[in-house]
Amino acid sequence: MEDRNYKIAGLVILAVGGYFLYKRVNTNKITGDADVIISSGSFATKATLLTFQPEFVSAWASGVKAGSPTFTFQGKKYNTQGGKAIK
Repeated sequence: MEDRNYKIAGLVILAVGGYFLYKRVNTNKITGDADVIISSGSFATKATLLTFQPEFVSAWASGVKAGSPTFTFQGKKYNTQGGKAIK
């Protein structure tokens, strides 16, 4: 019984550690994408940019890196300058 408890505790520790590692890597990715957008002059404030969906920021940064005037996210087109939707 005691051996089983140690195994469960070990799995919980690994799961929690994995979660925090994932969050750290994900935060570094969005910060890097935000830096690309800010350095290109496509958006003014990093703090506001970091409140957006990480997938949106990643798509936007890809558009900026490609030098494209637009980028697509979830089937909708956006301007790389400002990130506003194109109607």
